[in-house]
Amino acid sequence: PASTYFVVGEAERGPTDAPQIVRSMTEFSKYFGGFTTTGVLYQQLQTFFEEGGTQAQVLRVVNSTATAGTFTVTGRSSSGAALTATAANKGTWASKLRLELEDGVSSGTYRVTVNYDGAVVYKSGDLASNTAAAAALNANVPHLMVAAAGANASFPANTAGTPVAFVAGTENLASITDANVAAALSLFGEELGAGAVACPSRNGSTIWTALRDHAVATRRIALCAFGSSDTVDAAKTAAANYTGSTDGEKVKASYMAFYWPWVKVPDGAGSTRTISPESFVAAARAKAHETAGPWRPGAGLLSSSAFVSGLASSVTKTIADGLDTGRINPLRVIDGTVRVYGARSVSADETNWRFITYRDTLNYLTVRSEQALEKYVFSVIDGRKSIFAKVASELVSIVEDIRSRGGAFELVAANGQLLDRGYTVEVSDAINPTADLAAGILRARVGIRVSSVADTVTVTITKSALTTAV
Repeated sequence: PASTYFVVGEAERGPTDAPQIVRSMTEFSKYFGGFTTTGVLYQQLQTFFEEGGTQAQVLRVVNSTATAGTFTVTGRSSSGAALTATAANKGTWASKLRLELEDGVSSGTYRVTVNYDGAVVYKSGDLASNTAAAAALNANVPHLMVAAAGANASFPANTAGTPVAFVAGTENLASITDANVAAALSLFGEELGAGAVACPSRNGSTIWTALRDHAVATRRIALCAFGSSDTVDAAKTAAANYTGSTDGEKVKASYMAFYWPWVKVPDGAGSTRTISPESFVAAARAKAHETAGPWRPGAGLLSSSAFVSGLASSVTKTIADGLDTGRINPLRVIDGTVRVYGARSVSADETNWRFITYRDTLNYLTVRSEQALEKYVFSVIDGRKSIFAKVASELVSIVEDIRSRGGAFELVAANGQLLDRGYTVEVSDAINPTADLAAGILRARVGIRVSSVADTVTVTITKSALTTAV
């Protein structure tokens, strides 16, 4: 679950008031439609799934004045609406939606066919009432419309052969602002769990600050990128504004990771298009989580591209080193594949937060601890304090699982003896005075030394003379 990708952007259609979980491009297309030149979500999610991502929470953003399309058909025998419907979400896309109503096989019935963009998506059986028709539509095409029986009880007019079109809603993609996108992040509630969050193709202080604050509040990782034409120097200058100067700011910065440059992906017509890199990075992160855990960075060989075909800007070793110095993660072409070649957070506190995996692991530990300890909320604290042992046991099982999979840095003696397991768990009288217990407060303390990342491997090669021992 912690590999989930939370993403906001423009699409042909789709939910704007609540996120939709998707696990494939088939599911994405069902809810959000196909590729459009004005939307970024289709190509971003295509990249995410093609590169190995498995689960995304997707939210479409529209401008504040957008409206939903509508459909009304009058009764056969009297005026007034017999069947009404509203497009499932806002936008002009509803103009492609049509309903065809024709007499059923059985006497006193009719059938409804739903057509979207020239293709039949649903065809009902015989329906005996307008209420039954509305119920059938709501049960079978909720991603396209919400239907209701009209005030007129007579059957709707027969439109066989001439489907009735929806009146299109309104939408002005050009008026969608960074503030609209940033505000949409609040719909990714904390209850959806940990993961990584991004607003692809959007950059700058409004977006980055919103992503950071959202990540801090929900225990996620903010994936940030720059403008398509931003230079290395411009990127380093922009990222420097988020490294933090106080301890609190540096902790917040540990939730953020920046990436440069944009990437190239196939356009389906024999060429390529350039997109921002967040979804490629999110997929690499997801593979790392599912292969090992959040302490494994989504970088290096594991991140080798399968769908992304190149970079918008050349990244040499010198450029990559410069980006790393600026706490920005470069993308590089290595052995013919694009790879993420950094695992940094943007935090200036390099002792505690140099690697984004440090924060990712703590997010994972925090969420798992909350889930495991939920069952002990409102438990009785008796004189023997048996609940102390239960809580400690739950926490030990979580951090021991992390340690056994390489996430905690153990201390081992030269003879192989384990000196320190890399974590501590305490639920004791020392941190639970009687006054706190009387107030209903039970405290536990977990310490973990998260495993580091070998982001640099240095090899010294020395030539020896033929007469010198090696």
